Amino acid sequence: TIPHVLQGKLYAMVGGDAADLERARPVLEKLAGKIAHMGPNGAGYAMKLCINLGLAAFIQATSEALALGTREGLKLEQMLDIMSEAPTANGWFAGKKGALKGDPADVTLDLKTMRKDIMSMVATGAVNGMPMPLSAGMLASFSAAVAQGWGDKDIGDLAKFFRENMGQKSDILRYEILDRFGGVYLDLDFIALKPFDALLPADFFAGVRSEEHTSELQSRPHISY
Repeated sequence: TIPHVLQGKLYAMVGGDAADLERARPVLEKLAGKIAHMGPNGAGYAMKLCINLGLAAFIQATSEALALGTREGLKLEQMLDIMSEAPTANGWFAGKKGALKGDPADVTLDLKTMRKDIMSMVATGAVNGMPMPLSAGMLASFSAAVAQGWGDKDIGDLAKFFRENMGQKSDILRYEILDRFGGVYLDLDFIALKPFDALLPADFFAGVRSEEHTSELQSRPHISY
Protein backbone atom coordinates (compact mmCIF):
# COMPACT_ATOMS: atom_id res chain seq x y z
CA THR A 1 0.00 0.00 0.00
CA ILE A 2 1.03 3.64 -0.39
CA PRO A 3 1.92 4.19 3.31
CA HIS A 4 4.18 1.14 3.30
CA VAL A 5 5.93 2.43 0.19
CA LEU A 6 6.51 5.86 1.73
CA GLN A 7 7.84 4.31 4.94
CA GLY A 8 10.07 1.77 3.20
CA LYS A 9 8.22 -1.06 4.94
CA LEU A 10 7.09 -3.16 2.01
CA TYR A 11 7.20 -6.93 2.21
CA ALA A 12 8.94 -7.85 -1.04
CA MET A 13 7.75 -11.24 -2.31
CA VAL A 14 10.18 -11.97 -5.12
CA GLY A 15 9.99 -14.46 -7.96
CA GLY A 16 13.03 -15.29 -10.07
CA ASP A 17 16.50 -16.76 -9.80
CA ALA A 18 18.16 -16.51 -6.39
CA ALA A 19 21.23 -14.93 -8.00
CA ASP A 20 19.11 -12.20 -9.59
CA LEU A 21 17.50 -11.51 -6.24
CA GLU A 22 20.89 -11.00 -4.62
CA ARG A 23 21.84 -8.50 -7.33
CA ALA A 24 18.62 -6.58 -6.72
CA ARG A 25 18.70 -6.85 -2.93
CA PRO A 26 20.49 -3.50 -2.27
CA VAL A 27 17.70 -1.68 -4.13
CA LEU A 28 14.90 -3.73 -2.59
CA GLU A 29 16.26 -3.10 0.91
CA LYS A 30 15.64 0.62 0.39
CA LEU A 31 11.95 -0.10 -0.18
CA ALA A 32 11.21 -3.19 1.86
CA GLY A 33 11.49 -4.11 5.50
CA LYS A 34 11.34 -7.81 4.61
CA ILE A 35 12.32 -9.74 1.49
CA ALA A 36 11.19 -13.28 0.71
CA HIS A 37 12.30 -15.39 -2.26
CA MET A 38 9.11 -17.20 -3.25
CA GLY A 39 10.44 -19.27 -6.15
CA PRO A 40 10.67 -18.88 -9.94
CA ASN A 41 9.26 -16.03 -12.01
CA GLY A 42 5.61 -15.46 -11.19
CA ALA A 43 5.76 -16.94 -7.69
CA GLY A 44 5.84 -13.53 -6.02
CA TYR A 45 2.80 -12.37 -7.95
CA ALA A 46 0.98 -15.59 -7.07
CA MET A 47 1.62 -14.90 -3.38
CA LYS A 48 0.32 -11.35 -3.81
CA LEU A 49 -2.92 -12.71 -5.29
CA CYS A 50 -3.33 -15.09 -2.35
CA ILE A 51 -2.93 -12.24 0.14
CA ASN A 52 -5.24 -9.86 -1.68
CA LEU A 53 -7.86 -12.59 -2.06
CA GLY A 54 -8.11 -12.75 1.72
CA LEU A 55 -8.22 -8.96 2.03
CA ALA A 56 -10.86 -8.55 -0.66
CA ALA A 57 -12.95 -11.32 0.89
CA PHE A 58 -12.81 -9.58 4.27
CA ILE A 59 -13.85 -6.27 2.68
CA GLN A 60 -16.70 -7.93 0.81
CA ALA A 61 -17.93 -9.75 3.92
CA THR A 62 -17.71 -6.60 6.03
CA SER A 63 -19.56 -4.57 3.40
CA GLU A 64 -22.36 -7.14 3.25
CA ALA A 65 -22.55 -7.37 7.05
CA LEU A 66 -22.86 -3.60 7.47
CA ALA A 67 -25.47 -3.39 4.72
CA LEU A 68 -27.47 -6.22 6.27
CA GLY A 69 -27.30 -4.70 9.74
CA THR A 70 -28.37 -1.24 8.65
CA ARG A 71 -31.30 -2.71 6.69
CA GLU A 72 -32.32 -4.42 9.94
CA GLY A 73 -32.26 -1.09 11.75
CA LEU A 74 -28.91 -1.44 13.54
CA LYS A 75 -26.81 1.68 14.13
CA LEU A 76 -23.75 1.77 11.89
CA GLU A 77 -21.33 3.24 14.44
CA GLN A 78 -22.42 0.76 17.10
CA MET A 79 -21.96 -2.11 14.67
CA LEU A 80 -18.43 -0.95 13.84
CA ASP A 81 -17.53 -0.64 17.53
CA ILE A 82 -18.75 -4.17 18.27
CA MET A 83 -17.13 -5.64 15.15
CA SER A 84 -13.81 -4.09 16.18
CA GLU A 85 -13.89 -6.35 19.26
CA ALA A 86 -14.98 -9.47 17.36
CA PRO A 87 -12.62 -12.41 16.66
CA THR A 88 -12.49 -11.31 13.01
CA ALA A 89 -11.14 -7.84 13.87
CA ASN A 90 -7.70 -7.01 12.48
CA GLY A 91 -5.34 -4.12 11.91
CA TRP A 92 -6.87 -3.21 8.56
CA PHE A 93 -10.34 -2.93 10.12
CA ALA A 94 -9.04 -0.72 12.91
CA GLY A 95 -7.42 1.65 10.43
CA LYS A 96 -10.43 1.79 8.11
CA LYS A 97 -13.35 2.27 10.51
CA GLY A 98 -13.83 5.80 9.19
CA ALA A 99 -13.95 4.68 5.57
CA LEU A 100 -16.29 1.81 6.43
CA LYS A 101 -18.61 4.32 8.09
CA GLY A 102 -18.51 6.52 4.99
CA ASP A 103 -16.11 9.25 6.12
CA PRO A 104 -13.55 10.64 3.63
CA ALA A 105 -10.44 8.47 3.67
CA ASP A 106 -6.90 8.55 2.33
CA VAL A 107 -6.46 6.10 -0.51
CA THR A 108 -4.12 3.26 0.40
CA LEU A 109 -5.33 0.93 -2.36
CA ASP A 110 -8.03 1.95 -4.83
CA LEU A 111 -11.01 -0.12 -5.89
CA LYS A 112 -10.01 -0.40 -9.55
CA THR A 113 -6.61 -1.84 -8.64
CA MET A 114 -8.16 -4.42 -6.34
CA ARG A 115 -10.65 -5.27 -9.08
CA LYS A 116 -7.71 -5.89 -11.42
CA ASP A 117 -6.20 -8.29 -8.88
CA ILE A 118 -9.53 -10.11 -8.43
CA MET A 119 -9.73 -10.57 -12.19
CA SER A 120 -6.26 -12.12 -12.05
CA MET A 121 -7.40 -14.42 -9.22
CA VAL A 122 -10.32 -15.70 -11.26
CA ALA A 123 -8.20 -16.10 -14.40
CA THR A 124 -5.36 -17.84 -12.54
CA GLY A 125 -7.84 -20.19 -10.93
CA ALA A 126 -9.29 -21.04 -14.34
CA VAL A 127 -5.84 -21.77 -15.78
CA ASN A 128 -5.12 -24.10 -12.86
CA GLY A 129 -8.53 -25.80 -12.92
CA MET A 130 -9.41 -24.27 -9.55
CA PRO A 131 -13.00 -22.98 -9.10
CA MET A 132 -13.06 -19.48 -7.57
CA PRO A 133 -16.72 -18.87 -6.64
CA LEU A 134 -15.93 -16.40 -3.86
CA SER A 135 -13.61 -14.39 -6.11
CA ALA A 136 -16.23 -14.36 -8.87
CA GLY A 137 -18.76 -12.90 -6.44
CA MET A 138 -16.29 -10.26 -5.26
CA LEU A 139 -15.55 -9.35 -8.86
CA ALA A 140 -19.21 -8.48 -9.38
CA SER A 141 -19.20 -6.06 -6.42
CA PHE A 142 -15.90 -4.38 -7.28
CA SER A 143 -16.87 -4.14 -10.96
CA ALA A 144 -20.15 -2.49 -10.00
CA ALA A 145 -18.27 0.08 -7.93
CA VAL A 146 -15.83 0.85 -10.74
CA ALA A 147 -18.65 1.07 -13.29
CA GLN A 148 -20.36 3.65 -11.05
CA GLY A 149 -17.24 5.85 -10.94
CA TRP A 150 -15.87 4.70 -7.59
CA GLY A 151 -12.68 3.19 -9.05
CA ASP A 152 -10.30 5.81 -7.64
CA LYS A 153 -11.76 5.56 -4.13
CA ASP A 154 -10.20 3.51 -1.35
CA ILE A 155 -11.10 -0.16 -1.00
CA GLY A 156 -12.67 0.65 2.36
CA ASP A 157 -15.26 2.75 0.53
CA LEU A 158 -16.77 -0.45 -0.89
CA ALA A 159 -18.84 -0.69 2.30
CA LYS A 160 -20.53 2.66 1.65
CA PHE A 161 -21.01 1.80 -2.02
CA PHE A 162 -22.58 -1.53 -1.06
CA ARG A 163 -25.03 0.08 1.37
CA GLU A 164 -26.09 2.72 -1.15
CA ASN A 165 -26.10 0.81 -4.42
CA MET A 166 -26.36 -2.96 -4.06
CA GLY A 167 -30.01 -3.17 -3.07
CA GLN A 168 -32.72 -2.16 -5.50
CA LYS A 169 -30.07 -0.77 -7.85
CA SER A 170 -28.41 -4.15 -8.43
CA ASP A 171 -30.50 -4.86 -11.55
CA ILE A 172 -29.32 -1.76 -13.40
CA LEU A 173 -25.75 -2.29 -12.18
CA ARG A 174 -25.49 -5.61 -14.01
CA TYR A 175 -26.18 -3.78 -17.28
CA GLU A 176 -23.67 -1.03 -16.46
CA ILE A 177 -21.01 -3.65 -15.71
CA LEU A 178 -21.68 -5.45 -19.01
CA ASP A 179 -21.63 -2.16 -20.90
CA ARG A 180 -18.31 -1.03 -19.46
CA PHE A 181 -16.38 -4.28 -19.16
CA GLY A 182 -18.28 -6.86 -21.19
CA GLY A 183 -18.74 -10.40 -19.89
CA VAL A 184 -21.42 -12.94 -19.06
CA TYR A 185 -24.21 -12.56 -16.49
CA LEU A 186 -26.13 -15.55 -15.13
CA ASP A 187 -28.94 -15.74 -12.57
CA LEU A 188 -28.02 -17.80 -9.50
CA ASP A 189 -30.65 -20.39 -10.41
CA PHE A 190 -29.46 -20.67 -14.02
CA ILE A 191 -28.36 -24.18 -15.11
CA ALA A 192 -26.17 -24.53 -18.22
CA LEU A 193 -26.91 -27.79 -20.03
CA LYS A 194 -24.37 -27.17 -22.78
CA PRO A 195 -21.07 -25.21 -23.08
CA PHE A 196 -21.22 -21.55 -24.09
CA ASP A 197 -18.52 -21.97 -26.75
CA ALA A 198 -20.87 -21.38 -29.71
CA LEU A 199 -22.20 -18.16 -28.15
CA LEU A 200 -18.95 -16.54 -27.03
CA PRO A 201 -18.01 -15.05 -30.46
CA ALA A 202 -21.27 -13.07 -30.49
CA ASP A 203 -21.20 -9.38 -29.59
CA PHE A 204 -24.41 -9.78 -27.62
CA PHE A 205 -26.67 -12.62 -26.50
CA ALA A 206 -29.65 -12.80 -24.15
CA GLY A 207 -31.43 -15.84 -22.79
CA VAL A 208 -35.10 -14.91 -22.30
CA ARG A 209 -37.18 -16.82 -19.76
CA SER A 210 -40.28 -14.66 -20.14
CA GLU A 211 -41.27 -11.27 -21.51
CA GLU A 212 -40.21 -9.64 -18.26
CA HIS A 213 -37.15 -11.67 -17.34
CA THR A 214 -33.77 -12.51 -18.83
CA SER A 215 -31.70 -15.15 -17.04
CA GLU A 216 -28.51 -14.93 -19.12
CA LEU A 217 -26.77 -11.99 -20.76
CA GLN A 218 -23.52 -11.82 -22.70
CA SER A 219 -22.04 -8.65 -24.13
CA ARG A 220 -18.86 -7.07 -25.38
CA PRO A 221 -18.08 -3.60 -23.98
CA HIS A 222 -20.07 -0.63 -25.28
CA ILE A 223 -22.48 -2.57 -27.51
CA SER A 224 -25.77 -0.82 -28.32
CA TYR A 225 -28.69 -3.02 -27.30
